[in-house]
Amino acid sequence: MGTATERCCCAANGGAGCCASPLPRDACHDRERQIQQTAAAAGLAPPVLLADPGQGLLLCPFVDDRGGRESPAELAALLRQIHALPARGPRLSIGSRVLDLVAAPGDGEFRLLLKRHRSQLLTLGGELEHSSHSPTLCHNDLLRANRRRSPQGLLA
Repeated sequence: MGTATERCCCAANGGAGCCASPLPRDACHDRERQIQQTAAAAGLAPPVLLADPGQGLLLCPFVDDRGGRESPAELAALLRQIHALPARGPRLSIGSRVLDLVAAPGDGEFRLLLKRHRSQLLTLGGELEHSSHSPTLCHNDLLRANRRRSPQGLLA
C-alpha cells in the first residue's frame, strides 16, 4: 500500500515530521509510534497504549483539555522542547520542495508569489540544504486542536 511518494505523518500526535517518504506506510506508522513514545518520555505527549503499524493504529489515552489559551511564551517553550527531540526520518529537501511548489499548476496568489521569487527561494533553499545545522524534529500540525493542557503541562 505504501509508495515512494506517499505522504506520511511521523510523530507526536500525528503531525511532527510530515514528509514525502520513500518508506512503506507501515514503516511511517512505526516511526510515528517511535516519535510518540519519545515525546511521551519527554512529557510532551500522551504515552502509546497500543500500536499496530501495519494497520495504521496508534492508541493513546484521552487527555481532557484543561482549557485556556496558552501564552506565546508557553507555546515557544513547547516548540523548543519538540525541536530538542531527536530527529527521525528523511530530511526535508527545501530546495526540491520549492521547485515542486513553483512547478505545480495554478495561478493563485501564493503560486504567483513563489514564481516571482523563485531564484531567491532556490538560493535560500540551497544554502539551507548545505548548512551545518543539525536536523530538527518539527511538529507540522500544531494547531490549537492538537494541543492539550494537562495537569503535567502543555502537550502536543
